[in-house]
Amino acid sequence: MKNSREHSDLESLMKRYAMSGLDFWENDVSSGEQQRARRCLGQDVIAEIEEDVNEVVYSRSNRHNPHLVRYIPMPGPVRNVDHAFFRPIRTYPSKDIVKTSFSLFLIVTQREETGDQSGGISEVPPRPLRKKDMCLAFRWELPEEGSNTHGYAHIQFCRNMAKNGPDHRGIPDWMPESYPAIPIGTSDPVKMFLSLAMSVHGIDLKNDPATLGLGRILVNAFKNEPSQALKFQKLARETSGVAVS
Repeated sequence: MKNSREHSDLESLMKRYAMSGLDFWENDVSSGEQQRARRCLGQDVIAEIEEDVNEVVYSRSNRHNPHLVRYIPMPGPVRNVDHAFFRPIRTYPSKDIVKTSFSLFLIVTQREETGDQSGGISEVPPRPLRKKDMCLAFRWELPEEGSNTHGYAHIQFCRNMAKNGPDHRGIPDWMPESYPAIPIGTSDPVKMFLSLAMSVHGIDLKNDPATLGLGRILVNAFKNEPSQALKFQKLARETSGVAVS
């Protein structure tokens, strides 16, 4: 029963949060920035309509199925990065058990570069400025069964977001994948998702409308269900280690 209840809470939280992200994507992100994100993540990879969101939130997706690799825009503005996207990764060890990990893709910034490698002494004019996207990707992972070293819930960098899936641009090829594997102290899927959301929004402890941290985002997402917003705010505080009043 606990797994079923956790799964229901997670779906409710992800759907409301995702719809806030979709609203931000549609109304606050320019068409040029949307195209830039598609260029980084891949065409037809971003969930841009509610039908896409439902497929991600409710379907039996798996990181190794390229046809179910869609990323949901996160509500903004996110902190110190240009855009953020998430995706749940589900596995089904048995009929009644669901295990959920998460991917996070960040478009951090964009730099202008030239092709001039001469140090300024070449008579050959440099190539025109070109813009290069700088991206990062992470996974929130459950303990790996049978592993002596990754047998705990953790966060790690990643380069390959989905086996046989679309190529993502902007992730440095020198990025490590297995380590560091940073402990997160919980395997609860709801708390893992809240940890992911806090990593880009922060947490506003006073629900200050001027501070769009996770607390305020939850209030906005559950504006017709304030008790649900309060429940997930409390869980976010527990996850962060902040004392719950």
